[in-house]
Amino acid sequence: MKTSKIKNTIKAIARIVTRKTKLAILENVQIEDGYIFASNLDIFVKLALPDDSLNTGYCLNFAELKKASEMFENINYLENEAGKITFEADEAKIKYSYTETDNLFKPIETAYKLAFEIGPDMAKLETACKFVSKDELRPQMKYVAVNSNHIAATNAIYLYFEPVYNKTEANILISPEVIKIIKDINTIGWTIYESEQHLKFTDGTNTIWQLIESSKFPNFMQIIPQSYETAITANKKELINEVKKAANFNSIKTIAINANGTLKIEASDIDYNTEYSKELKEYSKQGPDIKIAFNAEYLNTILPELETETVLFQLSPNKTAIINNKYLLYPIVNTY
Repeated sequence: MKTSKIKNTIKAIARIVTRKTKLAILENVQIEDGYIFASNLDIFVKLALPDDSLNTGYCLNFAELKKASEMFENINYLENEAGKITFEADEAKIKYSYTETDNLFKPIETAYKLAFEIGPDMAKLETACKFVSKDELRPQMKYVAVNSNHIAATNAIYLYFEPVYNKTEANILISPEVIKIIKDINTIGWTIYESEQHLKFTDGTNTIWQLIESSKFPNFMQIIPQSYETAITANKKELINEVKKAANFNSIKTIAINANGTLKIEASDIDYNTEYSKELKEYSKQGPDIKIAFNAEYLNTILPELETETVLFQLSPNKTAIINNKYLLYPIVNTY
């Protein structure tokens, strides 16, 4: 087998294989029937191998297999005996310890129902991964939600939400690691099925199972403003540059957008006696004047993700801001 053919497979499996765990079997992968299996007990993968040159039925330490795939251009199975497995690698022979195959890597198949056909929504899932929370106390926010015919992700400070192309009644939480594995495999036609315990993702050849998260995703539709008072459009590149500069003049990275005849990015810090103000060259405004503050780091997490050259803010005093109709950001109140 040419190792270049399993490069993406190795990358995908590396996302979930646990190293130096108390359950040593999780450091292994299982190779059987033309597939490679791996698990961290939350996620199980069954990924197709390009040929049967590794196909014997054994568990092998993944770190060793990964190392071999990086060292050699070709790896082929020769034999296994007395607890050792032998490969031919670029005319050399390498031996590893192995164990018998283990059903730990194969979730029990149960009744599944169709939940969601990913299709053209894959790019939205990838974007959502960038906005999940790392809060261990709110595990549901560590997932990407397919909910209310939207793909959504939040850390309770900002929210990404965008309508799905393929309508669905599903209300599911998807691990960002699963989304990244699907991206690594780089095949099309992925469909999600749901059982009582697992989500099953399959493209017809490769399969990923994910344990279902029991907690519920926040009802994000309730916090999206249904109306706004002021709409501001600005040049994205100019806005990003000025927000970065202004953030240096406030110790907690608070900046203000001040639309009052002109559009300015402002910052100040009374403790250090610093001020910054810059009028943007390209902008338009509809509605009343407004001055509203944001955390610059959160704002500059969102702005580079926008695909347009302009940024649309929909604003009302002391309410969440909507950016380009797909991002929600909480302002910092009582600051300016």
